[in-house]
Amino acid sequence: MRVKEILFPILVLSVVISGCGNDMNFSGKTATEVSYEETLPEEDVREETEEMTAVSGEKHNAMEATETVSEENPEALINESDIMSDYSQLSADKTVRIYDIEDGYMDVPYYPELPQCEYDWSLLSVDGQYISYNDDRYVIRTGVDVSKFQGDIDWSAVKEQGFDFAIIRLGFRGYGNGALVTDEYFEKNIKEAQAAGLEVGVYFLSQAIDVEEAAEEAEYTLSELKRCAVSQITYPVVVDSEKIKIGESRTVSMSNSELTDTVITYCEKIRQEGYTPAIYANSQWLTTRLDIRRLTDIDIWYADYQIMDNNEKPLYPYPFTLWQYTNHGVVRGISGDVDLNVYFEDKKGGE
Repeated sequence: MRVKEILFPILVLSVVISGCGNDMNFSGKTATEVSYEETLPEEDVREETEEMTAVSGEKHNAMEATETVSEENPEALINESDIMSDYSQLSADKTVRIYDIEDGYMDVPYYPELPQCEYDWSLLSVDGQYISYNDDRYVIRTGVDVSKFQGDIDWSAVKEQGFDFAIIRLGFRGYGNGALVTDEYFEKNIKEAQAAGLEVGVYFLSQAIDVEEAAEEAEYTLSELKRCAVSQITYPVVVDSEKIKIGESRTVSMSNSELTDTVITYCEKIRQEGYTPAIYANSQWLTTRLDIRRLTDIDIWYADYQIMDNNEKPLYPYPFTLWQYTNHGVVRGISGDVDLNVYFEDKKGGE
């Protein structure tokens, strides 16, 4: 998983931005165990072991770059035909400049009437691979996000380094055949992370092509939480909506409206069960493939690596609560690179 961006007063272009609030109130959730079995479809086994030949400049985890790449790890390779640059549906009188890891700086539709990011980036500091932030309202918590590509993890060592939370991949829908698959390390990771004292959230990589499939993905997520008897999910249950960069994505021809419908459907079903839903995406996806105007009541997990790569603060103008700020973190207990994140905790508890 990867991609994303944040923001504040550093927008020199078509418009000057300020303000973004997001009050997050996580609800703990106790799940009960039910009988459930999942097998990996034959087509997914084939796709998982298929060697891919063309690697782009997109950043990717060291393990993902050296082993065979599958549809459950779509971040490693880019297929330019999957890039949907037509966002004419998202007409706006103003534009704002964002940064995309693949396409660089872009001017995208901007809606000043929407809630704006209110973090004061002058208070953000970087110390090695860690960032800190503290103002009158927000303080940050640090965490990692992981999947099967990190292999076995010593969660006690992760906790001892001062990490507060982990967002763990629950599963994915195949980009080709549409099969629903559970991450083979999900149950092990979430139970061991909680046992080590970390708070947890989960994410599901979506490839829903309509609201019916989005609802199915949400129900699958909920059933896996119950099957694994996972309790106290205090961080979000996330739908990962992003560009698929290998093969021919089944979602490539979907309109902005159709894609937005799917993430809303997923999040509504998750919210109905008492969890806090969120959407994972980068600034380009949020501003050109999804209709951000319809997502103001859903938390955003934003991906943007510019702070570590070029010492540039986020340009994304709207609110977000989680920030994936690097995919090159080094953490004791985890082999290879790992994504590092911060969560902006409201000191006032969302009041």
